[in-house]
Amino acid sequence: MNRFIAGVTGTLNALIAGCLLLLTLVLASAAGKEAGFGAGLVVVIAGIVVTTILCGVIAIFDDIRRTLHEIRDSGVR
Repeated sequence: MNRFIAGVTGTLNALIAGCLLLLTLVLASAAGKEAGFGAGLVVVIAGIVVTTILCGVIAIFDDIRRTLHEIRDSGVR
């Protein structure tokens, strides 16, 4: 069951990243209409950075968990 949940976490991480990027594009479009192209570009860059950091941290933790399970399963002490 734990491995199933871990597999689902990876899929949800990808879905969250996609949703965050879509939200970024919507916000950039709104900012671009109100304040111009430069503001929209800043929103896009900020959104990509935030998405990369959030989803990257989740992916790193998942990789650490997977590596620890491999070490435990191999019997190394």
